[in-house]
Amino acid sequence: MQTDIEAFRIRHIKCDEERPACLNCQSTGRTCDGYKQKESASGPAPHELPLVKNPSLEVANTELERHGLDYFHLAVGQELVKTLNLAASHQLILQASHSHDAVKHAIVALGLLGERLTKNCLLTCGHFEKEPAYEYAQVQYQKALINLRGSLGQEQLPPVEIILTSCFLFTLFEFFQGNDVASLTHLRSGMNILQRCYGIKTGERPPMNPNSGQDLMINEFFRIFSLMDVHSTRFLNVPVSQSPRGMSVNVTPDLDFDHFDTLQDAADSLNCQITRIQFLRHSVLTAVSASKEGDWAERERLLLRLKRWPLAMASLSGRLQGTAEEARCIAIMKMNYLATLVILSTFLHPNPDEGLVMFTPAFAQILTLAKSLLRPASPANRQNLLKSILALSNEDSMGKMTLFSFFSGTIQPLFFTAFKCCDHSMCVEAIGLLREEPWREGAWSSAALARIAARKLELRMQAEAPTWSQQVPQMIGCPKFLMSIGVHPL
Repeated sequence: MQTDIEAFRIRHIKCDEERPACLNCQSTGRTCDGYKQKESASGPAPHELPLVKNPSLEVANTELERHGLDYFHLAVGQELVKTLNLAASHQLILQASHSHDAVKHAIVALGLLGERLTKNCLLTCGHFEKEPAYEYAQVQYQKALINLRGSLGQEQLPPVEIILTSCFLFTLFEFFQGNDVASLTHLRSGMNILQRCYGIKTGERPPMNPNSGQDLMINEFFRIFSLMDVHSTRFLNVPVSQSPRGMSVNVTPDLDFDHFDTLQDAADSLNCQITRIQFLRHSVLTAVSASKEGDWAERERLLLRLKRWPLAMASLSGRLQGTAEEARCIAIMKMNYLATLVILSTFLHPNPDEGLVMFTPAFAQILTLAKSLLRPASPANRQNLLKSILALSNEDSMGKMTLFSFFSGTIQPLFFTAFKCCDHSMCVEAIGLLREEPWREGAWSSAALARIAARKLELRMQAEAPTWSQQVPQMIGCPKFLMSIGVHPL
């Protein structure tokens, strides 16, 4: 077997020809793709495409372009690797930025946006919409879209990896803007590419050869697109999942639900349950027909386990010291417990809206807990809140949540309340809390999700009570109305 030197030229390292993986790759934590793989008995891997070759050393044309590229390479990209474990895909993105302008412009846009968001955990997009760097990021993003569309109109299409990488970057950029429709569009495009171009069929997982750089890249993109798909079906009420039903549940084994020694035990137990519920919903919402009887039985099993959590939590609370930090952590977990209870209890309900009406008291409790955590609406209070969320997440992130953390703190339960509660006045109150002194919890921006929830509520009001909607035109977006309930619009 001969060494494929081209793969190492791309990385600017020398292959020492050790087997099964070279020491250079092992020392940097990479999977070695320097050896050409023999074709298996069933033939070569489907749709085998070459990696981007011969990257140039200088691709930035302006100082802001160079700055955006540098920040993506040194910070945003590193967070992708660390938080989402996308080492192979990160390498592909960097390679692609040297060979295709669509990827380069998208990286510049995401780098500039990511810099503003990572430097201040209280900063949301609503704070800097008129800043030069933000405006430049928007211009770069538009250039990326135009460039990719132009390439797709050519006789010779760009490599599929370029298109897939662009879809991934576009999804992230739109998500951080709070543009749910555009983000979901790019997400679906990415899943379609994975399924059509790489032969990943619904109900199957992608191929995995640990010594194939392309297989690693496909699996990484498949995993992260599927993760984003799971969150979209949970919080945005998307009726059908795009990712295959065979996606694995990457959670710890069953944890103790009857006794907690520490708050971290309680948080880990609840997060384990939330993850299992997310993947149950994902498996049922795929296009593949499922066993309704089996899904119902699994739902009931998870519901029984979930209802044991508050009992163990109450027992633990009696043994704690009663500090402000402990009170914040308990309130955060209770918000997530209540939201998860509503999600699971109404899942598979023959009439979901009717089921949600029954949980109006639970939504009221979420609002009460949120107000105890978020007020007074001051930067100092927000910092204390984020400190408690970080402690519960158990993430090793140097004192602040990473940009790509999907951990559920206070924003997700509040957004769920604003999005799903049947009482319009409670929805308005939840949106007001999200807009009041906006903050970020990892990937979640309170200002962005408030905009999504407000748009959804306007549509609901128009559909449910047209005459009332006409009497109060654009109720949620009206500054006078928002100020009348004590909410200052962005």
